[in-house]
This record gives sequence, structure tokens and C-alpha cells, in this order.
Amino acid sequence: MKKAPLKVFLSFLIFLLPLWACSQDFIKKPARLKSVQGEVIDFPSKEGKWVVVNFWASWCAPCREEIPALNRLHLHHRDIVVVGVNVEDAADKRLKKMIKELNIQYPVLANDPSTLLDLPDYPGLPTTFILTPEGKWLSPRYGAQTEKSLLTAIRK
Repeated sequence: MKKAPLKVFLSFLIFLLPLWACSQDFIKKPARLKSVQGEVIDFPSKEGKWVVVNFWASWCAPCREEIPALNRLHLHHRDIVVVGVNVEDAADKRLKKMIKELNIQYPVLANDPSTLLDLPDYPGLPTTFILTPEGKWLSPRYGAQTEKSLLTAIRK
């Protein structure tokens, strides 16, 4: 008879373990971030939008290559929010100059929000993370992305 409570407990654990593991993909706490351009970005999005977070640097050729695609995504898809994260630790004035020279039309963060957003380390640049409207991170995308590759990941 003493085995029955143990079996119930183990069954309960086995049931909860997958739920706990899945919950690790969600943002654990709301985060309010401010872009260099002065925009406020709330994570997870309360508006039920997709959020694309792109890590970049001005010296990174693939990063520069994907800026037009990120601009199009930002300008033409109302259900998608694009946010850039510059990893160069540039002062606001210098970063604003880079943003203007590169014609970046989406908000850019000067500080890395990885810890705040529970993002994993990224091996190189560019790296793009996609947050679902439900607040779950999809697998990271490495290398230059196109509008089509990002929309494919989002529309799956």
C-alpha cells in the first residue's frame, strides 16, 4: 500500500516535466525596452504580434545585407515588430549616425536585452530571434535573413 502514493507522485512528476520544459521557452517576466530612436518596446508583446529581434553590427557585411529585408518586414507587415540590437557598444550619438547611414527604419536597442529576455548565447552575427504572439521563442536563425526566410519561419 505504501507504493501507491509513490506511483501517484511519480506519475504526477512525469506529467509535469514536459509542461515545465515547454514553459522554459516563454519569456518569464515582462520587459520594457527603449530604442535609441525613443520608441518603447514591451516584451512579450501585449498586442499579440510577432517580434523579430535581430543582433547586428555595422562592420558585419551579412548584417548590412539583411537590413533592407528587415525594413520591408517592419514597414509592410503590421502583425510583425522588428527590433535591432547593436552589439558594438556604441554611444547613442554614434549609433544614431550608423542607423541613418544604413537606412535602418525599425527600432534599434543600444543595450543587449538577452538576459532580460532569457535569450541564449549566439555564436556570431547576424543572429535573429523570433517571438510568437503567445510569447514563445522560436529556434534562432543564424546568418543573413531575407524577408521570405523570416516570413516562412513566422507563417509555419
